[in-house]
Amino acid sequence: MISDLLTDTFYTLLLGLDGSAAIGNSQESFKIYDEDNHLISEGGDLDGLAYEYFHENK
Repeated sequence: MISDLLTDTFYTLLLGLDGSAAIGNSQESFKIYDEDNHLISEGGDLDGLAYEYFHENK
């Protein structure tokens, strides 16, 4: 149960940073980079991949 709660929380937070969901009362889009400064996401393109990773790979 705790694992499912954390999975949903991290999924929602990632979508919030990606611009696909609101965090609090605002919805903004951010660019997401990896530790080597390579662009991972720019404006809402992680939704499908994040759902697959967090919900279908259990």
